[in-house]
Amino acid sequence: MPWFRFVCATSVLALLLWGAGCGTEGGPDVDSGRFSAQMTGSMSEQLRGTAVYRMEDGRLAGLELSVDSTTGVSVDVQPQSQPRGVYEVIGAELLAVSRHDEPPGAAVFLDVPEAKFEAVAGTLTVSMAEPDEVRGSFVFRMEGRYDGVARDAPFVSLTGSFRATRSE
Repeated sequence: MPWFRFVCATSVLALLLWGAGCGTEGGPDVDSGRFSAQMTGSMSEQLRGTAVYRMEDGRLAGLELSVDSTTGVSVDVQPQSQPRGVYEVIGAELLAVSRHDEPPGAAVFLDVPEAKFEAVAGTLTVSMAEPDEVRGSFVFRMEGRYDGVARDAPFVSLTGSFRATRSE
């Protein structure tokens, strides 16, 4: 039942963002080289910062969305010759496994000062990919652990958009 509520809530949020013009082409409120995301759940925070993408052998390999030196999102994707499209969240250990007849995979990690998270569900959508910029949006359900403290495991939903420039 919690999974059903999560899917419903993220679908409603995605529709609201889409209707407001966010989540398409990186969203109108996101400048080139930047990202914006809303984190809700065990922790709530608006995240904004720099966005860069990584290439390997001429193919999109990942994104780095950084707020500062202690907070950021790292996304590793199964490299595609055509990076536009939807990437499904998978475990990092599955990135090297071919996914015939399924969308390419993405492994997603979020670090904040007091906790670390890994995405367990969701999607990354690349709506535009050009040599100087990759744009898109994401909706992730993430589970994690607090640093150095034995408490209940935290969970968050992370929804946002990006306009990433190429990393050097």
